[in-house]
Amino acid sequence: FPPTILPGFVFPLLVGWGAIPRGPMAWRTGDPRLAISIAADALLPTAIAPLGLFMFMAYLYGQMGDALAFAHIEAGWGRHSGSPLTTLVDNRYAHDWWRAFAKNSQSTAVSEYSALAGLVLCLRLLYLRMWPECLLLAGTVFLALSAGIVSMQRYVLANPVFVIFLFDWLWQSAWFRRFFIPLLAGCATLQLYFAWCWRGGYAFLM
Repeated sequence: FPPTILPGFVFPLLVGWGAIPRGPMAWRTGDPRLAISIAADALLPTAIAPLGLFMFMAYLYGQMGDALAFAHIEAGWGRHSGSPLTTLVDNRYAHDWWRAFAKNSQSTAVSEYSALAGLVLCLRLLYLRMWPECLLLAGTVFLALSAGIVSMQRYVLANPVFVIFLFDWLWQSAWFRRFFIPLLAGCATLQLYFAWCWRGGYAFLM
């Protein structure tokens, strides 16, 4: 399954999962209007989430005659379905950190540790009993790993759940709050550098 659409694939499942227990509960307590309202609130985002994928598939079918071209091209990137845990284990000895900002190749070590960082935060979310957020991040990480280790930094570090809750976790530290402004300025500068690298076609952003 192509990792580029993973968050959009997982999100509607979580919306429906969150509404399933609340709807019948409201119905059993004699409040059918609340049950219908819960179902309607879940139906709209669940219906909207896959629209981008369907429109892209229609575009590909019109241009190439293959609505699943985005999936079929994955073989050209060396992506094949497999066990996400096997992917992690097979790449545990990668030490090619020098490729982290290389233009024509990606660092397997960066991808490996990005995946591990996402899983560590999943454990934190599990500890906080933030079930939907944990499932969204874990689902994205494991589905992406099932297609290989490549580009894991993009699927983890740019995941909104990872960004928001990593910040929330760090904000509890006094040193982070003390140096927040310099860190923010550094991150903004780094973002501008990443934008320049992206325009230059650097592989670590692909």
